[in-house]
Amino acid sequence: MSGIHGGVQARMKGAGYRNATYVHCASHRLNLVLAATAERHPLMKSSFDILDLTYSFMNGTKRHAVFIDVQEERYPKVQALELAHSCSTRWSSRSLQVERFLRRFDCILDTLSVFENDNDANTNLAAKSLLDSLQQRNL
Repeated sequence: MSGIHGGVQARMKGAGYRNATYVHCASHRLNLVLAATAERHPLMKSSFDILDLTYSFMNGTKRHAVFIDVQEERYPKVQALELAHSCSTRWSSRSLQVERFLRRFDCILDTLSVFENDNDANTNLAAKSLLDSLQQRNL
């Protein structure tokens, strides 16, 4: 646990150990390296940004219901999957996010196509923009 006020280092210093230093565990350091690398690589950054935007778009009540309906139509014998939200402190959440995104890519495209002609201008524009981004070859 790290934190300027309640973390282990702060507690140790509060208990009189003035030279206490905080060292990240190997897994946390690996996560920091992977996250920093992904942020600096333009294609990875834009791809993860699109995944996050897709998650946010599909998270709306009406849009989520359509996404579930599309999955149930395409895969009637399989339980519908929820898209995963990424967490900046856990690289493994990116893995789950990408896996679910790829498994339901066809359903995502179908759902966006439904909202491409929505009466709400914001929904319409967001759906078209995401659809265009997802259909580019360099994603």
